[in-house]
Amino acid sequence: MNNWSVLKAFEKATSNNNPNNLACPVIRLYAEHEHIPMAAWEDALIKTANFVEQWGAKYLPLFERVEYELERSRKQLRLLEKARSIAGGDISPIDTPLRQQGYFIEP
Repeated sequence: MNNWSVLKAFEKATSNNNPNNLACPVIRLYAEHEHIPMAAWEDALIKTANFVEQWGAKYLPLFERVEYELERSRKQLRLLEKARSIAGGDISPIDTPLRQQGYFIEP
């Protein structure tokens, strides 16, 4: 029987005695409800790009997913900053046609 597992394959690919290792990436597991920092997504994008370069295009879906999650995280951060700005009294981020035409009633 073959005793292969994804974990064993990853350990072999990243081991110090493998000349093709990926500088032994550190893997941090996050809980489902835990927010993943932007820096972690950026680091993951670089690592998956190197992984695709080294192991081939069949791993492009992994790169694509990390890129998607990074963009989603950036968008969420922009929206959070916008919401905080509006909650703080700055209504300039509200860019509606009615406001531009002077029909918006200021609070």
